[in-house]
Amino acid sequence: MTKTQRNHIDLVTLVAVLILMVLSLGVVYSASATWALEKLGASNRLLNLHILKVLLGLVALFAGMMINYNRYKKFTKIALITAIALLGITLLLGGEVKGATRWLRLGVWVSSHRSLQNLRCCFICALSSPPKVI
Repeated sequence: MTKTQRNHIDLVTLVAVLILMVLSLGVVYSASATWALEKLGASNRLLNLHILKVLLGLVALFAGMMINYNRYKKFTKIALITAIALLGITLLLGGEVKGATRWLRLGVWVSSHRSLQNLRCCFICALSSPPKVI
């Protein structure tokens, strides 16, 4: 597989994501300006935080495009077994937060199994994606 094939960018998806990120700036500002002015003293405070998050998201997006996700195929079974085990442990030992039992409280370390579930989804996508033949 050549470097061009491995790092192929789906332009339609990339443009759609970029448009949504830009549109989110207007939505956040219009939805939070009045509240932020009353509570925080500056109408653009939440907008500035959202801009920072969008910029960090863009950095993560472009960094992620450089990663060959086919390397993760060998970790798929381990990730699936770990995720199922964590779901069972959370069901038995999970702490309740606002009525939902989805947090593992292990001493001073508190974690949600959802972060590992998201990583597992990446592994499953890498496993199920067929190799591109051009």
